[in-house]
Amino acid sequence: MDQRKKATVRNGIWVGVILVLIAIILISNGLITRKINARRLQNPRETVREASDYKKLEESYQLCLTEVLEREGYPNSGITMTYVIDARGNREYSVRVHNRRLEQSGACRKQQILEAMSEVAFDGGICLFYLV
Repeated sequence: MDQRKKATVRNGIWVGVILVLIAIILISNGLITRKINARRLQNPRETVREASDYKKLEESYQLCLTEVLEREGYPNSGITMTYVIDARGNREYSVRVHNRRLEQSGACRKQQILEAMSEVAFDGGICLFYLV
């Protein structure tokens, strides 16, 4: 009878330890989530207003790039802009130009197009250009 009581007490202790560990995990998870959400509220790098402002900048920039490509003799070129936001909230854009004729042109011509496109000012962030 004495061994049964000891076994029951040991099992109860293990159950208690497991419950305490589960509680610690849940509490720490909640604190981490709150801390992340608090940072987002404290330093909202991309609010809805900023997102729409960036969208307008991106659209006008794409129009300017389209004009440059048309001027250089490459109408109907596709332009794709993607971006990455770094830890400080700065944006880095990748601008890809899709045009089969441009893709097949020489390296010197491609460099001329890239230089013409990089001269177009963009206030949204750093832009890296690719011809695909």
